[in-house]
Amino acid sequence: MLGSICFVQCLYYDNPRFIRNKTKTGFVFIAICIMWAGIQCGCIIGIRFASKKNIDWPKTISFIVPNILSIIGYVPQYYEIYRKNAVCGISLIFLSIDMLGFALIALSLAFNPPPYNLSAALYYFSAITLDLIIIILYCFLNLLRKKKDLENNNGPVNNNYSNEELLINEELQINEELQG
Repeated sequence: MLGSICFVQCLYYDNPRFIRNKTKTGFVFIAICIMWAGIQCGCIIGIRFASKKNIDWPKTISFIVPNILSIIGYVPQYYEIYRKNAVCGISLIFLSIDMLGFALIALSLAFNPPPYNLSAALYYFSAITLDLIIIILYCFLNLLRKKKDLENNNGPVNNNYSNEELLINEELQINEELQG
């Protein structure tokens, strides 16, 4: 649902066919919600039908595939970190809350009655690890950038780097490279 809202907001503010047209974007939102409700109902009916016939692989697949896709969702952020050599556009507060949520869910798995859901625990711990790596890279790469600026400027610079300042500095460097 939240993903659909974000998608429709992008249409409303950025897409030339939908800009500031509440009626069109409203219809798109309703169509997306109806489509996903139909898909989810179909999946639930299919999984129930398979469970009645003692076929467990649809239930397993419906758990594994979203987890794998969620982990793959980190790849673009790591690619941007590698490409820019800086962590930009990330809210540390959001990452911290995200990690706390994953940690509490993983902890709750320990209090569930046996059998222990190892695949869920692996997913939550991998998500915690990937979030933690981004936070560590944020601190480390910003420290390196501050040192580099100190060496280049031969004097003190502003130690409070925001994501916007990092993006502006990067754009200036790219423009200088293109002109030079």
